[in-house]
Amino acid sequence: MDWVGIIVLLIGLASVGVAFLLIKPLKRLTEILSNLTETVGKLPKQAANTMSNASSTLHSGTAVVNNMKQKLSRLDPVIHAASNIGNAARNLSASASAINEEMKAKTDNPVMRRSNLEWIYGIAGLGYCLWQYRTSWYKTK
Repeated sequence: MDWVGIIVLLIGLASVGVAFLLIKPLKRLTEILSNLTETVGKLPKQAANTMSNASSTLHSGTAVVNNMKQKLSRLDPVIHAASNIGNAARNLSASASAINEEMKAKTDNPVMRRSNLEWIYGIAGLGYCLWQYRTSWYKTK
């Protein structure tokens, strides 16, 4: 029984020694945890501030997008008119090109090719298109 008492006494002394050795790190850990509590206590205010800033940024972005949408809706007629003008110009150039190729095929003349006078076909085709347009315009009036 004496040995058991001695072993228990040694274990108790070792525990007291370990406790004295751990006092300084435990105090430091306490300071760290108290600083962490302060920091975490500030987080809700900071998160609320960040969220309000993000919300105001999103609202202003939405206002800008709505403003641009209104302005672009006012430009819709202009965009459609430009599209119609582009389609008309494409149709005119396509018909002029077709007439030019047709006239070129009908009047395959070596003198024209040798003298680089193909531009005459273009002018004649454009004139023909304009003449056709003018006659069709009179018929609709």
